Amino acid sequence: MQAERTTRCPGCGIEFNVSDIAGLPACPVCERPFVAAFAPIRANGLVQGLFTANAFLQPETGRLERIDHAWLWTLLFGCFYFATKGARGQAWVSFFATLFTAGLAWLVYPFFAARLLRRHYVRAGWEPVSVPAGGEADPDALAS
Repeated sequence: MQAERTTRCPGCGIEFNVSDIAGLPACPVCERPFVAAFAPIRANGLVQGLFTANAFLQPETGRLERIDHAWLWTLLFGCFYFATKGARGQAWVSFFATLFTAGLAWLVYPFFAARLLRRHYVRAGWEPVSVPAGGEADPDALAS
């Protein structure tokens, strides 16, 4: 007999059977989007954008935030880039890591910058979208 797999929502902490929430874009209780833990279940849904999106759309306001060339901006501006993108917690972690490693973290963070920003935006409830390189996105078209 196979035991049922369960998982816990990162937002509200309620435990669900994996089979009950397969295909759902968000938690049915707190409506927070599911993140990387559900990637095998929903590979074609919201989680796919966690690994490929170069822009994020805030559903409430329609604001579009791009993360193109995050590695370059992190290499040039370090923790200040994370602060300007709204990832304040990551900015502080980057700042203290740079202090404690005598600047070595400043050279390591660019390799993880895009992934850290994608995770920040998905956890904050932003929708991942793909925008053509050098092109402007129409928020109204992205919302549909």
